Amino acid sequence: MAFKHDFKGKIGFVRGLFLFVFAFTFLASLGFASASTPGNINSCQELDTAGTYLLTASLSGGQILANGCFNITASNVVLDCQNNFISNTAIAKSGIYANNVNNITIQNCNVTMSSSTGGYGIYFKGVTNSSIKNMMFDSNQIGVVIYYGSNNTLTGITANSNEQYGIEILLSDNNQIINSTANNNSHGLYLYSSSNNQIINSTVDYNLLEGIRLESSSNNNLLSSLSVINNTYYGSAAPGIFLTSSSNNILTGITSNLNKYGIYLSYSSNNTLSGIMANSNQNYGIYLASGSNNSIINATMTDNSYFDLYLNPSAAGNCNLFVSNLTGTNNKPIVYYNYSVNIQGWNNNVSEIILCDADYSVIDNVNLSSSSAKTNGILMYFTDNSTFSNINSSSQYNGIYMQSSSNNTLTGITAESPKVYGIYMQSSSNNILTGITAGNTIDGILGGYGIYLTSSSNNNQITNAIANSNNEGVSLASSNNNILTEVTASNNHDFGVVMLSSSNNTLTGITTNNCKPSFGSDNGYGIFLTSSSNNNQIINSTANNNSQHGIFLTSSSNNTLTEITANNNTLYGIYLNSSLNNNLTGSTTNNNYFGIVLDSSSNNQIINTTAN
Repeated sequence: MAFKHDFKGKIGFVRGLFLFVFAFTFLASLGFASASTPGNINSCQELDTAGTYLLTASLSGGQILANGCFNITASNVVLDCQNNFISNTAIAKSGIYANNVNNITIQNCNVTMSSSTGGYGIYFKGVTNSSIKNMMFDSNQIGVVIYYGSNNTLTGITANSNEQYGIEILLSDNNQIINSTANNNSHGLYLYSSSNNQIINSTVDYNLLEGIRLESSSNNNLLSSLSVINNTYYGSAAPGIFLTSSSNNILTGITSNLNKYGIYLSYSSNNTLSGIMANSNQNYGIYLASGSNNSIINATMTDNSYFDLYLNPSAAGNCNLFVSNLTGTNNKPIVYYNYSVNIQGWNNNVSEIILCDADYSVIDNVNLSSSSAKTNGILMYFTDNSTFSNINSSSQYNGIYMQSSSNNTLTGITAESPKVYGIYMQSSSNNILTGITAGNTIDGILGGYGIYLTSSSNNNQITNAIANSNNEGVSLASSNNNILTEVTASNNHDFGVVMLSSSNNTLTGITTNNCKPSFGSDNGYGIFLTSSSNNNQIINSTANNNSQHGIFLTSSSNNTLTEITANNNTLYGIYLNSSLNNNLTGSTTNNNYFGIVLDSSSNNQIINTTAN
């Protein structure tokens, strides 16, 4: 029989082989090539086989995989870049990406990817029991991201000049960051809903916003032996370390200087701060807002621009703070009491006195004056029924600061040359202030106040007070039913006495002369009522020689002005603008440019008044 060639069979075999090779090549181009081979590598690739990979050359630009240059999909992988670079600033992908693997080690890499969203130096998602060692992440969007990872260790990391975060830990517990640096980022280190992590012996300096931020139940973390310096952006509150809604953390051996805030705790409780240095910060050394059961032990807070230690409690329960061995400005102790205390005869032996829920306290014959005119004062929060007498709290940031404190008696108080407020009262009512001197504020041109009542500070009595040479002598903002008697508020820059949205107050025997603005301000009023300051009485008072108006009412009605002297003012003696139903009786307004002017004001009564 003659032999016959099976051409159709051969053609089918060749066609099948071609399709197989084409399919293999196409899948390989999509990343479905055969398993990677440990050893020397010189290109971006998926690492899907356990073993050690050594990068033998730097990789710049070029094609990368869907998730990044190196996509690690196998556990028990070591990637050693041998100090080579991975960079691709044109594509917003990760330099190194790993997902749901464990026991991998990434070391000795220098990574720069895009600074746009998604440009991460390294991204660990669901990675556990792994290490990142001796790495540099520069000019990425984020240097390092750990997301849903645990028991990972970052050692010898340098994450500088990244667009957002140097190191970001999200929903990840039991990780360590040791001997690392996160400088010149927007945020240095960020922990979100991440607990039982440790940040040890690291440097977090010169970031635009926070140095270190713990947020949203980031609890039971340890921050130890850290330098957190110069994290400052002038348009923002930039704490060195910021904890918000995060509790049971330990901060120890921290230096947090030259930031906007040294350390800031907001709604964070049961934290322990020990061995802290928080010096020369732009606002506060340590700031505590609305947390409880925190402890501050062996801390130095000096030369901070506002207060060395400041509280902003929302309830008396927030006063449950333990402090021990605190040193403030001028290397003097900061004392804190959350119980009734009797202090007498102290003479410049402390830097700051803080009372929080310290009812029935007595502070008498105390000198707290400072030579620096910079920081601190006497602060009281939720402290009622206490007596303060014969106190000199001059040249402080605020002389006397009262928040949510009522039924107190302040007598013989001198609060001269404060930086901002002589006497400050917020949400504080039924207090009696007698024999007060509060003037010569350092920021008198830009915003200094002699006596300032705000936020429903009602039913207070201020008698025999002097509030001269401030920006505003006496200010009432949203504060009602107060009585001011025999108060002198002269030579202030803007206003002698100002009432903003404040009603039913009685002012008797007020002197507000010679108020003259600086740097071209349009103010310079003796007494100024504005923004629906209604039903007030001003009796037997003087407003002379002011650079604008003696008494000025705008959008304020139903007020009674009796026996007013408003002479020799540059413009108006008494000026009513958009103000109704006011009564002026027995007033003298002589030698002004205009004696009395009513502008868009109706139903006012002017009785027995002289205007020559």
